Amino acid sequence: MTEELDLIRNSVSRLFKENAEKKILDQAEQGKFPKNLWKTIKNAGYHEAWYGTGTDNLKIALVIAQESGRYSIPLPIVETMIARKLTHECEIDLAEDIVTISNPQSYDNLDLRNNILSGNVKGVPFGRFASKVVLSINEKLIIAPVTNTHMATNMAGEARDELSWNDCEIFVGDTLHPNEILLYGALMRTAQICGSLQHALEMSINYSTEREQFGRPLHKFQSIQNYLAKIASSKAIADSALLRATENPSESNIAAAKACASEAAGEVAALSHRIHGAIGFTYEYSLHHITRRLLSWREEFGAETWWHKNLGEIVVDRGPDKLWDLIVS
Repeated sequence: MTEELDLIRNSVSRLFKENAEKKILDQAEQGKFPKNLWKTIKNAGYHEAWYGTGTDNLKIALVIAQESGRYSIPLPIVETMIARKLTHECEIDLAEDIVTISNPQSYDNLDLRNNILSGNVKGVPFGRFASKVVLSINEKLIIAPVTNTHMATNMAGEARDELSWNDCEIFVGDTLHPNEILLYGALMRTAQICGSLQHALEMSINYSTEREQFGRPLHKFQSIQNYLAKIASSKAIADSALLRATENPSESNIAAAKACASEAAGEVAALSHRIHGAIGFTYEYSLHHITRRLLSWREEFGAETWWHKNLGEIVVDRGPDKLWDLIVS
């Protein structure tokens, strides 16, 4: 599967690189949905990559998520993948729809009675562009139409809208624990962060190699070398944790992966801007598309402090006899 994944990664990377130019990212930040890019991604079948079961499907989905983060794709690719994964046994066909998910941590006064939903949720990724949203209420899978939308964005300008319902009829499916949505969301955000870390490292290396100061390239200065080394090591830790979670997507492995990735996101964003100096803060230079996503995704589906606490609770629940097994696993 490794050789196949490399081929898939190269194909996905080439498609994103050719189609996700800075102009599209800028327009998306102003609220324009990139329809042509979404059509291209749909034709490639990326939104269906995690449909069904099996670790191979998960690995492919995470490769797509990672490359989407690398190129700052302003589309609900991972959200649609998760939604289709959660609903693949339902009778509703989501194939032609833009579907999103809602983080259970953002539910606010949701009330479900006899398939009638009232209440609101905040921070829904790309909510304004979706036709449906997948939730978990009373440990049941819920597919609700997107009706009333209060538009909002995260730091990167990505749509993170508030959705509300008032006596709205919805679809109630099989059992779905809200923690499942949280873990899937955290795993996909981890992959996206790792992709952005890769791009931040590439940009920092290229800039420090090309830019000269006091008659020599920036990368010849020891402080810049230290910054690059810290970026590379933070990225390596996050990549390693993601790889482990990919091979064994348990709650503890996903918690560790998201914690490592979120921690790396903050450090790499800061160090990248230190290396680039003033130009890194200009809107015309594309570094901000990466670093603002890193800082936004760091918080979404649980920041590192939240997952550190979650890991501590897992350790306590399993007891001292299982501690070493948890560490080495």
